[in-house]
Amino acid sequence: MRLIEPGWSTELEIRNNVAWRDLTVTPVLRTAAGAEIALQAVIVPPEHVESIDVREALLSAAPSLLDQNGSFGSVVYRYSGMSEGNIFGASHV
Repeated sequence: MRLIEPGWSTELEIRNNVAWRDLTVTPVLRTAAGAEIALQAVIVPPEHVESIDVREALLSAAPSLLDQNGSFGSVVYRYSGMSEGNIFGASHV
């Protein structure tokens, strides 16, 4: 996934599939070099979607990655839940 290379923009969407409780989700970006950058945790209400603008989130978490060639990688979502199906994560580039 091209996260924040020059000319690219990425938005993460996280859906809570649990009908009865909030989930606290921490998106973690993994760079191609293997570094991990944890973004601010997001509380997602039951059966709702929260969006994160990766560029905005990195302004405080890792501004040196912004607009650099080679700034790409993947994302993982850390949360407490009973199943991997408790959340749905998507990215829009």
